[in-house]
Amino acid sequence: MVTTFVYLPRGENPYLLRCWLRTQGDGVKIRLLSDHEEAKALQEAFPAIHSLTALNGNGSLPESVANEISVMPCPELVVPQTPDRVPMRFQHGTLLSDFSPHGALIRTAWQWGFRALRFVAHGGEERLAIPHHLDSFKNRHAGKRCFVVGNGPSLQQLDMSLLRDEITFGSNRCFLGYPQWGFPFRYWGVYDAFQIERYHDIYEKNIPEDTIKFLPLEYASVLRAANTCLVPCVWPRSTARAFSASPDHCYVGFTVTYMLLQLAAMMGCDPIILIGTDHRYELRQRGYSRWARQLRRGITRRLRGGRLYETALSAQRGWKQHRTATINPALWSTDDATQPTHFTTAYTDHGKNQFLPPEPEEAERDFDCAQAWAEAQGRTILNATPNSALTSFPTTDFDDLFS
Repeated sequence: MVTTFVYLPRGENPYLLRCWLRTQGDGVKIRLLSDHEEAKALQEAFPAIHSLTALNGNGSLPESVANEISVMPCPELVVPQTPDRVPMRFQHGTLLSDFSPHGALIRTAWQWGFRALRFVAHGGEERLAIPHHLDSFKNRHAGKRCFVVGNGPSLQQLDMSLLRDEITFGSNRCFLGYPQWGFPFRYWGVYDAFQIERYHDIYEKNIPEDTIKFLPLEYASVLRAANTCLVPCVWPRSTARAFSASPDHCYVGFTVTYMLLQLAAMMGCDPIILIGTDHRYELRQRGYSRWARQLRRGITRRLRGGRLYETALSAQRGWKQHRTATINPALWSTDDATQPTHFTTAYTDHGKNQFLPPEPEEAERDFDCAQAWAEAQGRTILNATPNSALTSFPTTDFDDLFS
């Protein structure tokens, strides 16, 4: 009989656990992990709880239990908690399960050896796979160089086959270059909420299974793929910009490249080399102007988290749910570009794929922050993109790196 591990932390309301236990048949064998004040009473009330394991003083499991978990194939932990349900940003009227508030629980479960969580509540059950955690990547590549690859047209000028045996980070539709380059990148990431909501099935289908995939914890219930690592993405509160090399979180920026830089820094990579960051966006203006977008961003950063902001956000969501337009006027496609935007025309699928408008000025401030962090830490970030418009980092010649 397979043992089902259930976790009830101290201070948690045991109501959901009691409701779930009532649905369990006679053949269920439950090991309750808990330091809850009612744990003993639960064991006496429900015969399915065949054993009660108290946690050590430091929150760790007894060695015997940890050893039992370590030999199980994909061990799963049941937690009687309800994930938050929040509106998706670009699929109006649709809710997603947001696991962001459960980041500490996810980290604890992973450290105990569990590789999946099963949330049980009145509305049913939802399983969350956690094959990787950022903790396991801390200093994994200390002192080794890596390449963070953007998707700009300049990749066509480089011999990408030289990166076959390098530590590589790619993003979004970088897989379109794999057939030509002859290999996939080791790491892949996505951050853009619109891209995840609109094209998650494309990513699930095309990113190789062996590739380790980084995505925001907020969207764990949307993008389902093997070998994922969920990233707690947070807005910086105390400063206008912040850079993190900690497995606790990544700071939100205006490009997925900023997240990849933080991941590379956390893994100890040095130097970190950028390629494909052309940083040129010649787009015709659509919808509201750049000035209006900057004003909106500035107001959002100052009010985020306050009561007024939450009230305005709620009103905005209600308006979006009732709007009749099917295309967001702020989106752009290749019809709006006056020059190539990516390393292949297949990236935009001849205008069929849409994107949120880039914010190059804001992204530059992010990159400036990354460079300031590198200088303070004695680390090196280089830009090896041919003819790049990005000036935040020292430049180097790509071919010289392999001579």
